[in-house]
Amino acid sequence: MKILTYALLLFYSALACAGERASSSDKILIYNLIGAETLPVLQARAKEPVMATAGEEMNVGDEIRTPSKVVALLRDWNNSEYTLAPNSRLKIAAHKPNNGAWTFQLLTGAIHCKVETNPVKSMIRFKVQTATGVAGVRGTEFLVSFNESQVMRVDTHKGDVLLGRSPMFEPGSFVEVTENMFAEIGPDQRKPIEAPKTDAKAFEESLKSNQIPDGSDTTVKIKKYHSIQDCVNLGKGWHAVPGEGAMGNCY
Repeated sequence: MKILTYALLLFYSALACAGERASSSDKILIYNLIGAETLPVLQARAKEPVMATAGEEMNVGDEIRTPSKVVALLRDWNNSEYTLAPNSRLKIAAHKPNNGAWTFQLLTGAIHCKVETNPVKSMIRFKVQTATGVAGVRGTEFLVSFNESQVMRVDTHKGDVLLGRSPMFEPGSFVEVTENMFAEIGPDQRKPIEAPKTDAKAFEESLKSNQIPDGSDTTVKIKKYHSIQDCVNLGKGWHAVPGEGAMGNCY
C-alpha cells in the first residue's frame, strides 16, 4: 500500500509545479520564505488562517500575511515574481483566465513585482489595489507600498505603471509612473502626485526602507524541504525540487 501511495505521489508530482512556478495559471506559488519556515495564509471563506510552507499554492480569495522580519517570495504560471515585505497582508483578489490577468489587493505593507511584459503595450494585465488607489501595470519591475496613513506609493524601476484612484483609469484621473520615477496618492487626493525622475539607486533605497532584499544576500534564505512521508503525514501531495534528491515540497 505504501509503495502504491508513493508511486501515485510521484506521478502527480510530474503534473504539479516543479518548485519553479505555479502548477496552473489560476494559482500563486509560495516559492520561498526568508526568515521563517511557515507563515499564515487565510484561505477564501475560512475564519482562521493556516500555516503554509514554501512550495504550497494560493487560490483567488486567499490572503497571505508576513510577520515581522519574514519575506515571502511568490510566483505565478508565467514566472512573474512577487516579493512581499515583512508586516504585509496581500489578498489574491481576482484572476481572468482568458488573458491571465491578476488583481492583487495590498491591505498593508509593500510588494516588489517583476512581471512579464504585455505584448500589447497599451493593455493592463496586472493590478495592485489598495483602499486608496490602484496601480495598473504594463511592466516590468516596480514597488507598491501602502502605509498606516493609507498613502499608496508606486516606485517604477523599469517599465510603465499607471497610478490612480479608479480601476478604470479614466483620462485625467491617473499619472503614468515610468522608469526611475515614483508617485503617491493619499486618501484625500483626487489624483496622484508625481515626483521627478530619480535613478536606480533611489529604487534600491525604497526596497531597503521596506525591508525587501535585493537578492544579493542568499545566505538569509531558508529552504525547508520535505520527504514524501512528511507530506503523506500532512495529508498533502509531494513534488520534487531539482538538485535536492529525495527531498521536495508539499502541496
